[in-house]
Amino acid sequence: MASAPFVLLGKLADGYGALVAEYYHCPSDDLLYVRWHGHLTAAEVVDGFRSILVWQQQLAPRRLLLDRSRTTGEWSEALPWLNFEWLPAASAHGLQAVGYVFSADLPSRHDSEAFLQVMRGFVPVELFGSSHEALAWLCHPHKAKSALPA
Repeated sequence: MASAPFVLLGKLADGYGALVAEYYHCPSDDLLYVRWHGHLTAAEVVDGFRSILVWQQQLAPRRLLLDRSRTTGEWSEALPWLNFEWLPAASAHGLQAVGYVFSADLPSRHDSEAFLQVMRGFVPVELFGSSHEALAWLCHPHKAKSALPA
C-alpha cells in the first residue's frame, strides 16, 4: 500500500446527534488526526479535546493534526481549559508537533489564533490551508496527497 493507513478510532456527536469530530490514528507516522465538523461551542470543543487526551494517553502520538476547515462558531470560553488542562497534559504525553488547519469562519479563526498563541509555548505549531499540506509537514511529502481518509 502506497499511503499511510489511517484507522478510525471514534466519532464525537453533540447532544442532537450531529457529528462534532472524527478521530483517526496513523501508527506508522505516530499521528492523531482530528477532523472537526459543524458549529462548535465551547462545551463541544472541551469534549472534543477530552477525547483527544484519552487517545493521547492510550496511543501517545507525537504528532497531532487538527483540521478545523469544516467548522464555524465561537468557542473562546474553552480557552482556559485548553490552555491550563489540555496543553500541559498533551505535552506530558509526548506531543512534539501540531499541524493546524484554520476554519474560514472569522469568529472561529479568532479563537483559534488565541489558542495557537498559547500552544506555541508548549509545542511547535504550523498553520495550513488544507489537511494535505499539514500532513506533508507532519509526516512524509510523498504520502501527503493520498493518505488522508476520505
